[in-house]
Amino acid sequence: MDLPLFPYSLHNFYISSKGSGTMIDDKKFFEEQVEWISYRIRVLNTIEAKLKEMRTLAEYARDQQPDREDIALIQDKINKLHREIEALDQEHHKIVH
Repeated sequence: MDLPLFPYSLHNFYISSKGSGTMIDDKKFFEEQVEWISYRIRVLNTIEAKLKEMRTLAEYARDQQPDREDIALIQDKINKLHREIEALDQEHHKIVH
């Protein structure tokens, strides 16, 4: 996987509702939020690209009617992309939860 593991967990973020947080803490919180959101956007863009590739492969198989050998190769590639998407999504759930 080409994206780095994001080092923060949302459980680490906290703003006191009683106002005991400092401006520095608040600024750091929001900077980390921006960093996390930027990371998540990169992950979602990667997932979208993989989904588009899967669709292209499926449409090719539908329209070109490849032989069995080519169908097997296409299916292997689709399965690989699916596993990569699942891994990216699971990584997100580890970070959020």
